[in-house]
Amino acid sequence: MKLKALLLLGALTPSSCFLVHLSKSQLRLLTPFQKRENHVLSNGANDNEAGDGQEENKNFDLSALNSRIQELKNKEDAEDEAKSTESLAALSQRIKEISRSQSVKEKLDQFQMDIDSGVQNPSLIMDLPVICFDALLPMQRLEARTQDPTFMLFMQKIGLGGYFMMVSLDFKSRKIRRNGCICKIEYMDTVSKGDVSEEKIPTAVDFVIVGVKRCRLIGDQIGMKKRIGRWRRSYDPDGEEVVLGFGEERFLDVPQEHLGSLRTNDFYQEESASTSQKTSAEWDSHPIDVLHESSLIDHNWTEDITRIDGLVDEWYRLASDPKTYENLGVTAMTRVRKDAPILSVKPENLLRRVLKDLGPKPLENVYDYVFWAAALINPLPPLGVSFEIRGKMLECYDIEEQLQILERGVKRSIRNLTGEQPL
Repeated sequence: MKLKALLLLGALTPSSCFLVHLSKSQLRLLTPFQKRENHVLSNGANDNEAGDGQEENKNFDLSALNSRIQELKNKEDAEDEAKSTESLAALSQRIKEISRSQSVKEKLDQFQMDIDSGVQNPSLIMDLPVICFDALLPMQRLEARTQDPTFMLFMQKIGLGGYFMMVSLDFKSRKIRRNGCICKIEYMDTVSKGDVSEEKIPTAVDFVIVGVKRCRLIGDQIGMKKRIGRWRRSYDPDGEEVVLGFGEERFLDVPQEHLGSLRTNDFYQEESASTSQKTSAEWDSHPIDVLHESSLIDHNWTEDITRIDGLVDEWYRLASDPKTYENLGVTAMTRVRKDAPILSVKPENLLRRVLKDLGPKPLENVYDYVFWAAALINPLPPLGVSFEIRGKMLECYDIEEQLQILERGVKRSIRNLTGEQPL
């Protein structure tokens, strides 16, 4: 039997593929076609044996599958509709933000046009949210990252290109300065896990805020209180961290000699909406007066500007030279260590970038010049070689006082940079 099987195997051509089934009684050779035919017949026999019950089960499974497919399709359609609704809501919100910021920009542009065309006593009043953060000056750029939930929400709501007023704290009196700067959110990038929506706050926000124009908060000249944003520990539910919240704050009084010279609530009717029910994460807008100091200048300050500008040039030469800091008697808050001759930043690079942000010296306008020079000796990020004068410069009520503060600040910083009198 084995020999016969071998003979038969040898008689087949290589192209005749087959299977060999051996049993005790016989040897069968099946071609591929015969194999498939027998397999179909075998399956048919099994199906007949299974009966109609299995066919009914097959029909039932198909129906359930169709139902599941339709269910998933409906769910997908609902999700698509929800995403579309969310996208439309986000787009609508962005359009409102752009419209609001464009309105502020147009008012500021018109105000500047009135100044340039020689309009007598130009005036601009607008409503903006107010936050106590830093004594930012016009043209200064504040770059940072925040993880404060309320501040992140605030910037999301104000939107890229949005405006608000920034004020600062007078540390001596522990009151808020009523003079500050209109600021613009020039750059904002959220760092988050998943989608960021109106209800979802990102984990962090990188931002750039630019000072635009000096302004003053309108209100009572004595004992003024306003509901503004400020970082306090009391706004943290756990009382552990200093976080941003909005609540009533006290402001500096107008100096006795300037009483009656500023706009008060009599010049502008504030909104009467109640704020007592608002949470610390909700803010108000307040009327602010955009200032144009050139209307207060009645003297030729060319000689003063020339003298101070010579000091500013000397300050820049010293502050931008790395060799200056090899003298360990020079106070610089950016030293790697107190006894180290190098800084954590390259002073020449920092000041070069600050000059680029500030633009050329506005020597023809004393008001613009004093803020330009103050922003240079108190740069952002801080170099730490000068006393902080920006807040005082903003709160001044006349140009003569501003020139005095600037000149004292530059001279004091030069004495520090030469090692004559460290800060």
